[in-house]
Amino acid sequence: MAHSMSTSQPQATSAPPTETFSVSGGRRNLYTFPSNVNSNLSKTLSVAASPKLHVSGDLAEIIVSYMPTPDLAGTLSTSARVGSASAVRDLYSVMQVSSSFFFPAAEALWNSCPSIHRALGVMYGGLGLERTSHYMEDDLEQQAVDILRLVPQDNIDNMPAIKNFKYYASCIRKLRVSSGYAPPSVLLKFLESLPHASVLFPSLQELIWTEEQPLVTPLDISTFLGSVNLHTVKLKFAEQHRVAFVPELQEVFSDSVVSACIFVAIAAPNLRDLSVICPPSISIPTSILRLFPNLRRAKFRVELSPGRILNPHVPSSSIIPKPSLAICNDVWPIDVDSATTVKAVEKLELKWGFDTVLPDIMSAVNLDQVQNLSVSTDRRMGDRFVTDMSRLTSYTTVNLTTIKIVSYRHTLSSTFSGRFIDTFRPLLSRRLLQVVWFELQPYHFILCPDDIKQLGHAWKSLQVLHISFQPRNLSLDATPTLEYTLTELSNACPDINYIHLPALATGLNRLLPITLPASPSSKLHHISSDKLRCKHKTFRVAAALYTAFPRLAEATPYYQWEASKWETVNIFLMAMRDSGSVDAVEQALNRAMIFRSRERSAYLYRLAMQEAFSPSSSAVRARCLLG
Repeated sequence: MAHSMSTSQPQATSAPPTETFSVSGGRRNLYTFPSNVNSNLSKTLSVAASPKLHVSGDLAEIIVSYMPTPDLAGTLSTSARVGSASAVRDLYSVMQVSSSFFFPAAEALWNSCPSIHRALGVMYGGLGLERTSHYMEDDLEQQAVDILRLVPQDNIDNMPAIKNFKYYASCIRKLRVSSGYAPPSVLLKFLESLPHASVLFPSLQELIWTEEQPLVTPLDISTFLGSVNLHTVKLKFAEQHRVAFVPELQEVFSDSVVSACIFVAIAAPNLRDLSVICPPSISIPTSILRLFPNLRRAKFRVELSPGRILNPHVPSSSIIPKPSLAICNDVWPIDVDSATTVKAVEKLELKWGFDTVLPDIMSAVNLDQVQNLSVSTDRRMGDRFVTDMSRLTSYTTVNLTTIKIVSYRHTLSSTFSGRFIDTFRPLLSRRLLQVVWFELQPYHFILCPDDIKQLGHAWKSLQVLHISFQPRNLSLDATPTLEYTLTELSNACPDINYIHLPALATGLNRLLPITLPASPSSKLHHISSDKLRCKHKTFRVAAALYTAFPRLAEATPYYQWEASKWETVNIFLMAMRDSGSVDAVEQALNRAMIFRSRERSAYLYRLAMQEAFSPSSSAVRARCLLG
């Protein structure tokens, strides 16, 4: 039986408690369920449908643990969303099998919550309130508060609506909150203000906070930071188009970001994973990093600039709402110890800008434990970006397994930055590297076949190699070839499965067949390049690749200007994989060519007949086709 989370809640929640049992030292209320058990589920469990299925609580938890768990709060692909919807339906059905299954299934169902308003819907339903649209949240909250204020405070916790809400809220481990609609401030603040109030989301481990209000951050985020289990916070600040053009608004926006970071640092000092994602043109002080000395993973898609953290000041304006910072006045201004550093970060993602200063970054973050380093810029920074990245990589250690450096800004005039291998030579000593990704289209480098050979011998554990830039020298003798380069990399790096290079070429002599030695153990499944110098027929290129690399699934262009050649190779490659034979595809191709030749001959005959009766340009067209 299918149920919708957004429109109904488990039927068990509306029935009175009938019995209790103990799980993990706690007391839980059990409920009576109707007998309409899903027939398919009954067959799967090898039991008959019945009003009560007597299964121990431990066995029920084991059964539910093997079921797919929906991730409704995450950013999902289409297939993942379909899988989550199916998992939701299955868990709703399991909840109604018996009282033993209800609680483990409910915990799995509410483990990931895509909206705080879904949890509040439990309370609204219990209070007899009905939501018809998201735009009613303000009214519903106020109505709920008005109802609860009529109840003696000592009795509020015993109300079924409150008990149900608190139970489901205690199941939530991953929560997405957006301020796009009315933030749930009034109702949740009221519940927090009650005598003997406890943390509303005690099991919360990951909070995804999307700020969509104009320019300022509501301090309602504090409601979700009380869990001692909280280890991940993702702050996403939506694009505000007018901010990019008004310096005063940029400053206000930056203050809002700093405010949110400070509040998180105070409420969750032991945070392990922090993401701060902001629109372009926004920067915050680098010293923000010092507020989170225990981070293991840090993603700052916001430009970091020099400066101290000051008490954010938001000027009065008719178009900018004032944030209610009074709550924080007891702890601000915050004093950050300049000696504090993030010492154990393992994954670091930074956004580089004109105001970013490398020494400031290095004084705030220790890269000794960094395994995954990612840096990007969308600015036209010229040689400075390459220089900074060269110096930054020198601070990394042998623990590095993933490096990603990207410049998103493409320009008509590229900057020459020398030999690629010399610019990033410190990385040759990072022997544990598995993923190397450089996307530097605004820049010219030199990367010859011998350089690629050095990379392969330096990084024996390499799985992904993506190097993209404007090649400085495209002469055939200086361009990596399919025959030599792919074979070298495949032999030197047995785990490599993805190769993208600035340029690739087929053999120097187009009269000689293209041949690659067979590599039956190769894991390579993707080959591409910015430029492809193909002196051989694309069918022969595909045949050579298919024969050499049995797992090869893609030979595709990364940029559209090389689409025609790579796409043709890829079409032949897919046909060979589907048929399992080069000969079968070649025979089919020959038949197609014969058919095409016959069609062409018939067309020429029609043109000749037209010429016989009315001389015209058709004869010229025929001669062109024959030629």
